[in-house]
Amino acid sequence: WQDSRADATYTPEGGFRITTRNLRSLRLHLPTKDIQFGFKAGTQVHIDGQPLATPRPGPVIHLLRTGKQWAVAREPHHALRKRPGLQGPIDDAFLEPFAFVTPSHPCCAPPAIEKWIQAELQHATDRWRALYRAEPRIFKDAEVTREHIEKYHLVLWGTPRANTLLGKTLPNLPIQWDHEQLLAVNGQTYDPAHHIPLLIHPNPLNPRKYILLNSGPTHREAHDRTNSLQNPRLGDWAVIDVRQKPSAEAPGRIADRGFFNEQWQWPQ
Repeated sequence: WQDSRADATYTPEGGFRITTRNLRSLRLHLPTKDIQFGFKAGTQVHIDGQPLATPRPGPVIHLLRTGKQWAVAREPHHALRKRPGLQGPIDDAFLEPFAFVTPSHPCCAPPAIEKWIQAELQHATDRWRALYRAEPRIFKDAEVTREHIEKYHLVLWGTPRANTLLGKTLPNLPIQWDHEQLLAVNGQTYDPAHHIPLLIHPNPLNPRKYILLNSGPTHREAHDRTNSLQNPRLGDWAVIDVRQKPSAEAPGRIADRGFFNEQWQWPQ
């Protein structure tokens, strides 16, 4: 939520001069009139007072910052990290094509959790119809195909035992969730009979898309009186205590909420 920017100038003779704030990576392209020629080896880059030179020619220069030091990356950085279009928060999943994925055979969830899931799924569906005037895509977990995983952000409703896709991806998400024993989020444990996680994260089955647990858009009815209030309300993740009924402002009592770090892990 902090201002992040890069200011740059470029000349063929002097290369790039760049100052940045709150950035960890950049991809530099030549101005359109020069792009047909590409970068030459030895193109100069001065970034935040640090001189660099590209070691090889190419159409793009990739820069990465570690600590305070910038370096020219050999290739695009594919490690799990936040990047444009894959940076959260929860509501970011609804800015591109998405699909709700529901359990084929709901089972075994604690009664309070099962009731909450069904109510919030219906609430999210109704809100999408009323506010955005569209019908959300809804698939059963058994109906999800490789094409769906490639095309859509997936909003998984249910628990790991009820929703097979959630159970399949859970080992690669930064939470522990056994609804009979343990719900561990951000170093804290909660009673899974009364708590449920809301979470956005790159999909382990397709890291170019999101996976989202048990949430629609996080602004609710109390925020509808002006669209200046229809903003993300919960960050990247939240833990909801379902013993407090959902309201026009929140899906229950917010036991905790926050953001992942730049590597999609819990902040230190």
